Amino acid sequence: VRRLVSPQDKSPNHRLHCYMGISGSQPIPAHWHLGLEIIVVFSGQMNHIDGQNEWSLHSGDCLLIGGSGSHQSWSPSPCRCAIWQIEPSLLKDMSAHLPSSIQLPPATHDQFAEPWPPRSLSAGDLKCVQVMADRMRSILDLPNTEERTKCLHALMISILCLIAQSSDHPPIHNRPKESLESVMASIAHRPEAPWTRASVMERTGIGRNDIAQACRNLCGVSLTTFIRKHRLAMVKELLQSSRHLDLAEVAKLCGFSSHAALSAAFKQAENTTPAAWRKTHSS
Repeated sequence: VRRLVSPQDKSPNHRLHCYMGISGSQPIPAHWHLGLEIIVVFSGQMNHIDGQNEWSLHSGDCLLIGGSGSHQSWSPSPCRCAIWQIEPSLLKDMSAHLPSSIQLPPATHDQFAEPWPPRSLSAGDLKCVQVMADRMRSILDLPNTEERTKCLHALMISILCLIAQSSDHPPIHNRPKESLESVMASIAHRPEAPWTRASVMERTGIGRNDIAQACRNLCGVSLTTFIRKHRLAMVKELLQSSRHLDLAEVAKLCGFSSHAALSAAFKQAENTTPAAWRKTHSS
């Protein structure tokens, strides 16, 4: 599956290319790359050649390559994978939202930069990447609007953060932890990302028995309520500003699993339906 995300008002070097699905045994033809390329293998095996480097990636492996040049990939057997190419101008914008501790491979050289060695994601991280990739794939089917582009870019930033903070065969307890305040700020900024109690626990290092009370002490509400509150705020904004989007599309863009899930959460919080709320708040 090949998709191109290209905002109409941006320069040619401000694009995100997404390739997601099952690769067959036929080689992916040699192609030119400019910017940063991220390859994640969910199952199977993928071989990749660029310049003087040849990599064999297996389930759970990922590879980041910066710079420009021609490269080629192929799979000895069907392989479920995701490949993203972020062009330089867009990467510069995205980098502003990354923690200062994350240093990505250079993306503006005239030739390939030395790639990061392939790294293995933990089972939890791999599942998170796969969930975000699947969500991107569903959002790609929506009309090409500014809201769609923002959501795709937010998911791409989340994937970059997760991969860049992993290490070769990473033990979770050795990964630098974030403060709960930082994670909750990230939730408020990107509520559409696939946040769960497990992902917050992993990022903060707070245990299962303490996470609920820690969230209440900090925010005054449960983690689930905090996430839902910010997703519903995003829903209201889209209901008012993007009347061309139907409720199923709004649900996808705001992190809800379905139209029904959005309607249930909205009715509980507002005592009305999203459709009725949109009618009474139309400009």
